[in-house]
Amino acid sequence: YQGHRIVATIPQYFGYDEQGNPLPDDSAMEYRPGKRHQIAFGRMFHPRKFEAIIGADIPRLTGLNVGATFQATHGTPVSQRTADVHEQSWTVVGVLKPTFTAADRVIYIPLTTFYTIQEHEQALEAIAQLQRGSPAPATDHVADKDHAQDRQHASTTAPAPPAEEDPDNRAFRMPGEQDHAHHDEHYVLNPDGTIDLRIPKDQMMISAILVKTRPGGANVQGLMWEINNQNVAAAVNPAQVMSEFFRTFLEPSSRMLQAVATLVTIVAGVGILVSIYNSIAARKKEIAILRALGATRTRILSLICVEAALIGLIGAVLGIVVGHLIGAAGSIYLQRLVGEGFNWLAVSADEGIYLIAVVVLALAAGLVPALKAYRTPVATNLVAE
Repeated sequence: YQGHRIVATIPQYFGYDEQGNPLPDDSAMEYRPGKRHQIAFGRMFHPRKFEAIIGADIPRLTGLNVGATFQATHGTPVSQRTADVHEQSWTVVGVLKPTFTAADRVIYIPLTTFYTIQEHEQALEAIAQLQRGSPAPATDHVADKDHAQDRQHASTTAPAPPAEEDPDNRAFRMPGEQDHAHHDEHYVLNPDGTIDLRIPKDQMMISAILVKTRPGGANVQGLMWEINNQNVAAAVNPAQVMSEFFRTFLEPSSRMLQAVATLVTIVAGVGILVSIYNSIAARKKEIAILRALGATRTRILSLICVEAALIGLIGAVLGIVVGHLIGAAGSIYLQRLVGEGFNWLAVSADEGIYLIAVVVLALAAGLVPALKAYRTPVATNLVAE
């Protein structure tokens, strides 16, 4: 709807039973450890009604709210093409609390209502015929238009017989909907608003199932092996897939950025060396006075090295702080764009290692000008200009 994904699911996904009552904590799904979906206002949808609940960002993004109705589109709208709008309408009955994940930008409908969408039922019939070795029927909207033209032509050449309505087998129609015969085979809308499907159960397929195991429960690898050795589904471990994604696509980019950061740090160290070296030339008299007042050469060398280390420390701390602030801006942008940010406050061990490395590099860079100050002659530099 308006480019936002619609997910067909069941109330148990949100921690509710078929009657809308909360499930025990150990039976409810957690989208993150210790965190469950919660309804901010409204209620859970009925599993057999044209109702929906929406993520926390959907009211802002689409204008939908409790009591509003909407019609789903087939696919996402693209330029130069109008999205195909399904005939069914859903009513929003609840809004979820923010989770700060992509779930905040999703519209959820009952799984039963998904099977009432005519195009999907046609696609399932086509799949079933292909599995039986028969040619698949046309399932696109072009075929529907052809049928509509045929019906229109027939209506102009012969009078249509009066429709006989069976009160026990009434099919739901939206206001203004044409009398398509194939629509009558999808479902029946009962007086209380619930739905009775007329689709064989072997055709009620779904796109994906999320399986979460308890600690010490099922053998995940064994379960995946068993599923993948059958021809009805493919089992995928999301953590494993994301790990491969990061290793394949993000790790090379991360290494390149680390190499650039290392080069920048080395250049900064050279800058510290040159800056302090030039300052030593301008502070020869002050160094000579310190020597005359009793400061040893080792003391002078230590002061210059500490100065360089402090410059490196301050620069590294400021760099880390600015980096986290940039990360905060990026997280906010991603949160608004895809509904999922990242923890920009987290401090990794790599940052501590980087901080120590910068201080050591700055200390080494300050050693050269410190040796120059170490060798500064006292008598020559105390002579008045």
